[in-house]
Amino acid sequence: MRHYALYLLLAPAFLAGCADQDEPISWPRQNMTAAERNFEANWIGAQQALRSYGFKIARMDRRARLIVTEPMIGQHATEFWRKDAVSVSDVAESTVQTIYRTAQVEFRPLAHFPDDFEPVAVVRVARSDKPNRYVRTTNDAYTMFREPIEKWASAHPVPPKADAIDKLPNDNRLANDIALSIRVRAHQILQDNPPRISPR
Repeated sequence: MRHYALYLLLAPAFLAGCADQDEPISWPRQNMTAAERNFEANWIGAQQALRSYGFKIARMDRRARLIVTEPMIGQHATEFWRKDAVSVSDVAESTVQTIYRTAQVEFRPLAHFPDDFEPVAVVRVARSDKPNRYVRTTNDAYTMFREPIEKWASAHPVPPKADAIDKLPNDNRLANDIALSIRVRAHQILQDNPPRISPR
């Protein structure tokens, strides 16, 4: 009976973690140059990598070779399926206070091989300057649950206003992990979509 109750408590957490999955991204066409193929592989790989970390993409600009995500509330200690908090201290910090992370990926041509691109990731971190909400009475709990879910659920955070946050140092470890994930995914995408050789 205890196990059944535990499963009932954990079910909403699993459902929240699986929400907002976007449609799969497909390879556009076969007849592309080497530069187009490499850029497309990195472009698709970046979208996949960012979504695998739980980020929701806010802006994609092909001309600027730039992808920017919406601010995302950091991983709570009970959200063990997430991986946006790289270290134990990151998990602890985002558990006791509201931490926002925004990822940005820029694609730069390689100097020694201009037909290929390097994903450069930056993860900006901010902290809400509002005091943490405490539920001390049943009235506090009732008031919280009457509000729209976006105000308190980590799965759908409200983007913080510029005057309501404290900027923190960038999360370089997470940025490096994202960039590595993009490179691995781009390599796999290129292997799965070999160039078409026209018969002579």
